[in-house]
Amino acid sequence: MNAALPFWTLILLFPMCGTPAVAQQWRVLPTARIGLLYDDNVGLEAVDSQGSFGTDFAAAVSAVRSTENTRVAAIFALGQIWYSELEDLNNTTALIGVDAGYKTARSSFRFATALETESTLTSEEATTGLSDPGGRQYRFSVTPTWLYLITERLSSDVTVTYEDVFYEGVGDGGPSDYRSGALSIRAQLALTERSSLEALVGYGRYSSAGVEGDTEALIGQIGAGYQLSETLFVNLRVGLRSSETPESASAGASDSGRSIGRTYELSLDKAFERGGGLAISASRAPAPSGGGEVQDTTRLSVRIDYPLSEHLGLAIGASGNRNRQLSDAGQASGVDFAEGNLRLNYKVFEKWWIRLGYGIKWQNDDAQPASAQATTLFLTLARQGS
Repeated sequence: MNAALPFWTLILLFPMCGTPAVAQQWRVLPTARIGLLYDDNVGLEAVDSQGSFGTDFAAAVSAVRSTENTRVAAIFALGQIWYSELEDLNNTTALIGVDAGYKTARSSFRFATALETESTLTSEEATTGLSDPGGRQYRFSVTPTWLYLITERLSSDVTVTYEDVFYEGVGDGGPSDYRSGALSIRAQLALTERSSLEALVGYGRYSSAGVEGDTEALIGQIGAGYQLSETLFVNLRVGLRSSETPESASAGASDSGRSIGRTYELSLDKAFERGGGLAISASRAPAPSGGGEVQDTTRLSVRIDYPLSEHLGLAIGASGNRNRQLSDAGQASGVDFAEGNLRLNYKVFEKWWIRLGYGIKWQNDDAQPASAQATTLFLTLARQGS
């Protein structure tokens, strides 16, 4: 099980915003944390679960350089969890990435690329459930984006995403290497200062090692965004997707092929008067996976950050995935995953925080005899900022 304060929260510090736009010099932002934890089911096993105390360490260094029209940010992050009683389940996570942007009067361009790695114990828990104690996932991604302001009220953006994911040290029946690419084109029309209309079309292609043929998917969505108040904004897009899956990609199912399903994306953001806020998101869309197929994945996440005082804050987070086959057959089976955490953050000194929290994970894999559950308690000392 991953650290109760996920390593990837460090990446939230990847600063493509928040640095003065006229800065000419590189700004370096270090972040680090060290903590103790207890996990009562480290491997998230349905049977024969094993618990252990552990030590969690993570550090990241990001560098940003901005001018009036350009921005470049780079990050290197490394994390490690050592378990005192289950050393073979120790988990190392690492990431190196670059995010660059350029803007003109009507256009803005962004290019992001990253290489990251983690144990399959954590990389597969929310998707395929095909974890392997000795396996590692490596993910390389490239995402260029172009946004163009057609008129003062009408804009369009084009995003291309490419991922190459491969695994090391996995046994038979484990996750398989795959590649995926996607193209999306979105148009947005501002009706008033508070409301807008949106339309999106997208195409995706997926190939997996050992599977003949590629999976293709087309998506079309329409929607709207509305600012209900000074502190509350809602955005919703709904539509349909059409997909075509090779027969060998659905575990030998003979009736695989073209299918049509629903797709949507909902977000709600609320800012609190005293600081912090509420963020809710829900979506349903095709998602590449290491299971040799593209999944029909429904996601839901909720996050609340609330300052209790000048030095004390409360953070609550929860998320869940429902993964099913894209084809119409087999919709009743798959992997379901949910996790949540409750955290108290206490500011000891400037840039130094103590965090005490509780986390829980749950996974139901129809290929397993029972569902799995794990809980974590953690205490962390963290430093943020330059």
